Amino acid sequence: MTELRQVDNKQLLKELQNRLHSKQLSEKEIAVILEAEEWKKAYQLADADEERQKEIAEWDRIQAEDED
Repeated sequence: MTELRQVDNKQLLKELQNRLHSKQLSEKEIAVILEAEEWKKAYQLADADEERQKEIAEWDRIQAEDED
């Protein structure tokens, strides 16, 4: 999964560089796109962490029931 993300990131950066050089996008537009990507990644990490915390809580609950 990480390798796939790295490929996607490389492709995104390459495409943005091409568009900058061909004057299809300005530096400001590229900065906005990259900022949006960073926010998207941050949300994905937060969601993954929230899911992980739910799983841990569920395992703790099951373990507590087994101990009773």
